[in-house]
Amino acid sequence: MTDRPPVRPTDQAEPPFWYRPLLPLTVVFALGIGSRAIGPDLQFLAIVVAAVAFVLTGWAFVTHRRSWLPPLLLFWSLGYGALHPWLPNSYPAHHINHYTDGAHYRIVGTVDRLPRWTPGHRLRAVIRVEELERQGRLQAACGYIRLTVFGDAPVIRNGDRLVFTSRLRPIRNFRNPGGFDYRRHMAFQKITATAWAHAGAVTVVTTNLADPPLWYRARQGFRRLIDAELEGDAQA
Repeated sequence: MTDRPPVRPTDQAEPPFWYRPLLPLTVVFALGIGSRAIGPDLQFLAIVVAAVAFVLTGWAFVTHRRSWLPPLLLFWSLGYGALHPWLPNSYPAHHINHYTDGAHYRIVGTVDRLPRWTPGHRLRAVIRVEELERQGRLQAACGYIRLTVFGDAPVIRNGDRLVFTSRLRPIRNFRNPGGFDYRRHMAFQKITATAWAHAGAVTVVTTNLADPPLWYRARQGFRRLIDAELEGDAQA
């Protein structure tokens, strides 16, 4: 007697989608992120939905019951809250957003990221603001700004503590309907204001003596070579 080859079933029913939960959970998480971008004032609702969905999901897990709606609601609320660290509904009273009134401030802060040179002999650095002073009144402050230094700026490294005088200006979008949201782009980097200062008005109070990483030094070297080539072509 010869063994017959096993018959491969061809008409088996497809398993329900909750047996492959990654796709629906990812879609719902993305919908939560989109909901936060459209309706930023639903934070309390998202917290309530997350709490209820978490309890129902845990109860379904303990009792070995199938449940698809609570996990979806839980991931929606998680997606909604994922943008909160970058797009908060409100800022503390001493945040720099409350001082973008056009007045001059003496600003004390620390370089938070590696500075970079831009065309036009400008140095740009992200500053974590610590103190603001105006008319002899010193007060604590918080927040991040992008500082642009014109002229022959001093050697500034990541971690240096700077003092400079400038106006704080809010970041504004380009006035193109449906265009790039520059303000949100900067908010994702935690930068909510800008400042400009001449090189002579910037003082390095405390210097970070640690050498920058190798990749940064290599990039700066390539940038100097490119700038030298461009200056040579312009003079030719």
